[in-house]
Amino acid sequence: MIINKVNLNAEEMSIEDISVMINELKRIRNRKGDARDRYNNFLAMIHEMKDAEMVFCNRYTGEIMNPNDWQIYDNQIFATYPEGK
Repeated sequence: MIINKVNLNAEEMSIEDISVMINELKRIRNRKGDARDRYNNFLAMIHEMKDAEMVFCNRYTGEIMNPNDWQIYDNQIFATYPEGK
């Protein structure tokens, strides 16, 4: 069986194995959705600050934080958001 570019041989899997895989994929989906929401909230905060003429800057170097330089790394599922950064 091919599911969105992933070849999965479910014929050799037990019902329990399939249930474990489904539950793990649901957990990963939920964590990725949470990371997406947190990242979008982060961007919204940065844009609100910009509208108020405020920025985050490094206290030691004075470098202004560019939100495009940041990503979320999830230690539980070893994934980043946005993906591909």
